[in-house]
Amino acid sequence: MVSCNFSEEQYPDNSEGNLSRNTGNSVQYDEKFEILSDEPFNVKPDNIIAHQIENNDRYREIRRLRNELARLKRRQERNEDRRQIQRIRERRKQVERQIKEDKQRAAIRRKEFLRRLEYERQMVEAFEEILFEATSTTATT
Repeated sequence: MVSCNFSEEQYPDNSEGNLSRNTGNSVQYDEKFEILSDEPFNVKPDNIIAHQIENNDRYREIRRLRNELARLKRRQERNEDRRQIQRIRERRKQVERQIKEDKQRAAIRRKEFLRRLEYERQMVEAFEEILFEATSTTATT
């Protein structure tokens, strides 16, 4: 950073773009010739305080807008988190419903299997009874 007073003799055609005419103000420039200080540039001494107040208001407004933007981003993230939580809850309910239906189907299949098993047992008993009667009648004759 360099503190310089520029005059028209040094840069008569103002070819550097950001360099100003010599107003007697000392302004700090970096290598790219950007103004680095917060000191008012080309402001009359009577208006310096008003200029600084205006800058403070601008900075306050910028800070307020940045804070509001950050708050909105956080709110958006929270809303996205809430939506994701809601989707997870809905998926959980869907899976629980599917499990319940699967259990009900399994219970129905079990009952059907037991009913068929009981029917087959009764058929075997009836067949054994018929077979026993047939063998006992042939044995007596």
